[in-house]
Amino acid sequence: MNRITKCIALLVLGVALASCGKSGQSLSSVSGGNVNPATPEAQTQVVQQVVLNPQLSSESLVRSGNTTSASMAPVGVDGLVPPPPPWRRHITSVTDSTLSKTFSDPDSVGNPTMAHVIIQKTFRGTLDQFVRTRTGQDSLRLSKPLEDHWVRKLDLRRVRVWVDSLGVTHTKWHIVGTSGVNVTSSDAATLITSIRLQGVGLDTTVTDPLAMVRMRKMVALPDSVHITVTVNSNNADVFLYRGMMRRRITSNGDGTYSADLRLGLFEWGIEHFAVDALSFGTLHDDAAPYSSNAWVLPFGHGDRDRDVEGNDDHR
Repeated sequence: MNRITKCIALLVLGVALASCGKSGQSLSSVSGGNVNPATPEAQTQVVQQVVLNPQLSSESLVRSGNTTSASMAPVGVDGLVPPPPPWRRHITSVTDSTLSKTFSDPDSVGNPTMAHVIIQKTFRGTLDQFVRTRTGQDSLRLSKPLEDHWVRKLDLRRVRVWVDSLGVTHTKWHIVGTSGVNVTSSDAATLITSIRLQGVGLDTTVTDPLAMVRMRKMVALPDSVHITVTVNSNNADVFLYRGMMRRRITSNGDGTYSADLRLGLFEWGIEHFAVDALSFGTLHDDAAPYSSNAWVLPFGHGDRDRDVEGNDDHR
């Protein structure tokens, strides 16, 4: 992270701390059991680490404003789910953002060494559908109001960094674990129940996007992954997102949807892909409400013995 980026992140941190107690913002903290209350310095460091790692705290795959065109996407079994028109999410506000922290695992003097953070956000806006004009331009046809609830969990550990000449031990907090992200619309009717990932040396099924995973145990995906998504509907529109790629995936007619994801070669880091399931009525019935459930899942590649910042994971 360069100097300018760090300065911006610290400015954001100051704004976040100054916003505590304002409408639509909260920053709560509790310590359980016989753990001493976290010091202001510890709380600041925890928030700082969240802010300085936006790839874990501000994922934007699902709320991207990119238009998704499904006209060339596979239809699936017997044309069960016809291609929808081009569409996008248009987010107009982010409110009710909360960052809740729980401190635990006291050291020999009772000070916490672990922090569990829950980040929650509410996105409001519209789902916009378009029609292609004769000139090849997309013209807005319909907008539906949307409200999406975004949740992610992080684990942080306090570790010893160095001991100065006076014998004082200096510590810092850093992220050692993360969940995926669960994004669910208000009154969502169509829900993802599992995502199976298969490839060379890999066959794993995710049943809870908010399950915690240690950074050193992050699933390392091969270059090519076959994805099978199970949804509680056999006529949903299911999309796969990664980076700028947004495409509709095949319905198998039995509540499962399949796609192949090519990853290619990368340096060390944490990446994400997302699966987004929208009810049939969301994109095919003008009178039906917006209904969506998306899972954003992290995966690792490269050196798995390093955490988000590139520091040794001492857990």
